[in-house]
Amino acid sequence: MRKHVNELIDRYSRIKIISLIDKKGPQKRLGETFNDIFKELHSKEADCVWFDFHEECKKMRWNNLSKLILEIKKDLDSFAYFSGHITLSPSHKPVSTKTQIGVIRTNCLDSLDRTGVVQSVIARGILHLQLQESGLESASSSENVFEPFENPLLEQAFRNLWTNTGDQLSILYSGTKALKTDFTRTGKRTMMGAVWDGKNSLQRYYIGRFTDGYYQDALEFAAGTIDPAKEEIKERSFISPVLIGIATVILGAFASHRISNKFLKLDKGTWRGYIGHFAVIVAGVAAIAYYTFSNKSEVMDIPKRIQKKCF
Repeated sequence: MRKHVNELIDRYSRIKIISLIDKKGPQKRLGETFNDIFKELHSKEADCVWFDFHEECKKMRWNNLSKLILEIKKDLDSFAYFSGHITLSPSHKPVSTKTQIGVIRTNCLDSLDRTGVVQSVIARGILHLQLQESGLESASSSENVFEPFENPLLEQAFRNLWTNTGDQLSILYSGTKALKTDFTRTGKRTMMGAVWDGKNSLQRYYIGRFTDGYYQDALEFAAGTIDPAKEEIKERSFISPVLIGIATVILGAFASHRISNKFLKLDKGTWRGYIGHFAVIVAGVAAIAYYTFSNKSEVMDIPKRIQKKCF
């Protein structure tokens, strides 16, 4: 942490760290540890603010992000931004009129979804100031952190830029598009957007638990923490939890019908028949789950470096 902060200070002079970690649940301990480590640095060029994004913005209260912007406004103003102009001399030498002396560093748990929303809000505010200074937009006293740009084409281009960039970074990191992109792209949180977030969250859970090992090994190899000459990195197995799940549904439906009717002699259309079918399917799922976790090194794509620590 100390090395990371010092590198940022050496590069940008001053930094404002925004932590969007939850202040309750499993993330609370991580956030407290982060804060404690930061306080031990005693740095005059770096400051940290802890903003519980999920708590503040729950139930679609996105305007509460104005609290965060107000809290860091002094830093945003003092950090400024670069601006300059081209002279009319024959050399057309650029002349700088303003220099940026600091940056905002934002993180959440995985620095994807919450981080993207907050960074886009900060970028929107700075772009408003730059357009106003250039005479391309009239000055505004609005405190709305989502105030649209006067040019609708610029507004849509800005939204698309942040949404598309967030999607691509998220795909590289988590295997799915970013969450909350309906808000980033349209400015509104929608029911369909929440449904897609749920779908992507389930997909991330599956990828992270069952199929992410190969990609993690690739990152470890690129970072030099895995030596292929000493550690074996296996190819992905054809058998996967998805294939096992599909087989379970197909075979379970067939088996429950055969077992219930032929061996258990349960009557069709009765509650005993339905319970029998259900019990057979549950037993089949339990057996498959037991097999999966008993043979996790073959079935699950677990990263090489943590195989011995899983489960």
